[in-house]
Amino acid sequence: MSLNWNNVIFSMKTLRIALLGLTLAFLAGCNTQDRQYVAFNKLKSGMSETELKNILGAPTEVSSDTDFVIWTYEAGKVFFRDGKVYSWSLAEPKPL
Repeated sequence: MSLNWNNVIFSMKTLRIALLGLTLAFLAGCNTQDRQYVAFNKLKSGMSETELKNILGAPTEVSSDTDFVIWTYEAGKVFFRDGKVYSWSLAEPKPL
């Protein structure tokens, strides 16, 4: 009995498409705060404002104090110093 590689390749493609569909369905069910929590894992110290916006989008609020410019999102806050990401903190998750 020989292995039919065409069937194996077709099955692998089908599996990948199914996994992509499940991932998209999961993300569609997530709210903004959930998606932002995931995106906060991509942040790195020293990122520019543009790099941050590409990951998290526009903040809901911008404020400043003597040391930092603070961008506020549903999922947390990002602190800038000299135009670069200095640190960030996550907000408490909202109850369901």
